[in-house]
Amino acid sequence: MPFFAQGVCYAPQPVGASFDFEPWGDFFTDFWDKVFMRDLPMMKKMGINTIRLYSTLPFRGIEAVAGAAQSHKKFLDACLDNGIFAWVGYPIDGGVFLNPKTKARVETGVKEIARQIGSHPAVMGFIMGNEANLSSGFSAAENRQVPIKSAPDFWAWIDKLGEVTKQQAPMKLTMTCLIDDSMESVDYAMQFGGLPNIDVIGINSYRGNVTNGFDNLFSRFEELTRAHPHALLITEFGCPASTRSGTAATELPNNAKEQADYISVHWQDIVKNKAVASGGYVFAWSDEWWKAGDPPVHNVKPETSRIDQFPGHYWDEEWFGIYSIQPDPRRKPSDPVNSDGSYYPDILTPRAAVAELTKLWTAAQ
Repeated sequence: MPFFAQGVCYAPQPVGASFDFEPWGDFFTDFWDKVFMRDLPMMKKMGINTIRLYSTLPFRGIEAVAGAAQSHKKFLDACLDNGIFAWVGYPIDGGVFLNPKTKARVETGVKEIARQIGSHPAVMGFIMGNEANLSSGFSAAENRQVPIKSAPDFWAWIDKLGEVTKQQAPMKLTMTCLIDDSMESVDYAMQFGGLPNIDVIGINSYRGNVTNGFDNLFSRFEELTRAHPHALLITEFGCPASTRSGTAATELPNNAKEQADYISVHWQDIVKNKAVASGGYVFAWSDEWWKAGDPPVHNVKPETSRIDQFPGHYWDEEWFGIYSIQPDPRRKPSDPVNSDGSYYPDILTPRAAVAELTKLWTAAQ
């Protein structure tokens, strides 16, 4: 039977941590085993069979290209023990393509992480960029800023990263994850070579509401990739668990049941279109307090512009989790690691989406 992804986006940033400083989102090294050993058994009980990572670094340091290799063995072994396959992500955003020095560093990083862990059976594959199609750059020919998604060289570079990865891990899949821009980027990618070294196209999509799911996403993807067939994964979907009480962000009523309903409708739309899509990844496993700018504080800068399709009507980046988080009282919220080197994982509380997804995913097994 073909593998159908029942997944979550997994970035277990502790309260007080940020992607902007060490360990730069890589909470999958052996040191952080209490974090992922808290989560992976719970994922197994939910029926999750795959997770998507955003930052898996070969060396200690976001810009390091040499040195002692970081060990991710405990994490990958634990994934295998729980029947979960991981998409490994080395951090690549669109701005990287515009900087030759950073491009070279990324190419080395992608090669090294594939070399280090590409033979592990828990690794499903490697991701070449997250929403890298969003960025713009200056075109001398047009004397203006232009979106890099319209540049053939950009897609050639993404494909080159796939080729480099396959040289190190020939038995693993490659994927690039694109922001849903009504398939403009997929159209460009197919026009400019078709990404022969990328096996899977991932779409991060937040379109639709609690009744209409993903609209025409699947039919449009199928149409555009007919000449260069690719597997499709919905690599992010979901909505915040938040709404407003006055001007303050607060959790949706009834343990954020409307978040659960929104996710359920979109998941069932993925299943209905399984002839085109190979599954999806709910964004996200847990809340991330760092995204609004003050990692020890939840939602210090709530959004003010309304998003009508979300049940709570606001795009609150810190509230997308199907689990809420609170810091363990045995440590300071401002620092995930105590001065003596000890640490205590955050306390997770399930929202209604956990029970809903468990029902959907365990029934499918």
